[in-house]
Amino acid sequence: SQDMAIWTNDYMRGTGMEMYTETLSTTFIGMPFKQAT
Repeated sequence: SQDMAIWTNDYMRGTGMEMYTETLSTTFIGMPFKQAT
């Protein structure tokens, strides 16, 4: 159904925006994101 297609599109879009929070080591303080990754 079209409703299912809309729902799955919204779901897939949302999964691409997930964020996770973790406490990182103090080693990363002041480090640019590119360097930390």
